[in-house]
Amino acid sequence: DDDVLKMHGLKPVPLYSVTTPPPTASLSISKQEADLNLHHFCNGTANILVCTTVAEEGIDVTAANCVIRFDAVLNAVSFVQGRGRARQENSSFVIMSEEKGRGVEQLESIEKFQSGIVNAFDEMKIDSQEFIQKQHEAQRSRERNAKNKILNKWNKEQNKNQASMLMNGFCKSTKAGLVESYSNDENGWICTLKYSSCFRSVEATGAAQNKKESKKQAACNLLD
Repeated sequence: DDDVLKMHGLKPVPLYSVTTPPPTASLSISKQEADLNLHHFCNGTANILVCTTVAEEGIDVTAANCVIRFDAVLNAVSFVQGRGRARQENSSFVIMSEEKGRGVEQLESIEKFQSGIVNAFDEMKIDSQEFIQKQHEAQRSRERNAKNKILNKWNKEQNKNQASMLMNGFCKSTKAGLVESYSNDENGWICTLKYSSCFRSVEATGAAQNKKESKKQAACNLLD
């Protein structure tokens, strides 16, 4: 009873879900009572928090020096979250009941396996970043070579009629995409050419009385 608890310096308070119906009416607790009990435990007024798995996640429970699980731990997530509440130095995590096939050793093994996946993912992320960097370097090299090979022939005044052909050749050499789009109004056609590679995107427009000439003008502007 309360006298026995006080004699041993034990000051417990309950904490469980306020959104699901309790097994019996005597166990009902309001949100205000739950918040107050949690506050008492956090400031030391209470030194035992008797709770359900609601304390595993979503509630800011202060670090405890001992966590005792009376029900079996059903999965590695619950195992890690429950143990994570015992964050004080030299704290203890005690499991009083185990389910067959889900003992502490198995749960620790699963946790280790999951941690390995997370670590491997981080390494893959680093490798992915290195891969992207190498792709960008390769693309820059292709564009430099294409510029020296194709664009050195470019002269807007002399090669205007070859602008579309040279632009297509440049895209083929650099393995990049060239997207064209058109619109028209009372003044004629407007062509937009968009060059896109793995690390940059450039576009230019050209206006003329017909689509062919507007594309030629857009290619001239893009090559410039």
